[in-house]
Amino acid sequence: MTHGRCHWGLAAMNFKNRMDKTFKRYGEDFLVNSVTSARGFFQRIDDSLVSTYFDGAESASADGCGLMVMVPADTVLAVGDTVIRHGRTYTVAKTASRRIGNAVVMHMLLLR
Repeated sequence: MTHGRCHWGLAAMNFKNRMDKTFKRYGEDFLVNSVTSARGFFQRIDDSLVSTYFDGAESASADGCGLMVMVPADTVLAVGDTVIRHGRTYTVAKTASRRIGNAVVMHMLLLR
């Protein structure tokens, strides 16, 4: 059993290292809370995806919602933080961590 955990740990570390290099090389710069520089990949969220991530009341108030951004595992953002991209300010509405085994390899954030 220990061997299995070590294997997943190594796989997660390798994947995280590859993702970190990808974020550093290709990610888009943005500001967190008007102070901290970060990099990530942004994707526009259309109305059909809003209902996937938000409940009925949140979905109604999302009004086209905005963006999803994927960031490296060591980027710290929480619900309520602000993200400034291209001069426009968004608020973090939801966060989710993506894992391999127990290791976080990236975070996904929904922005309004």
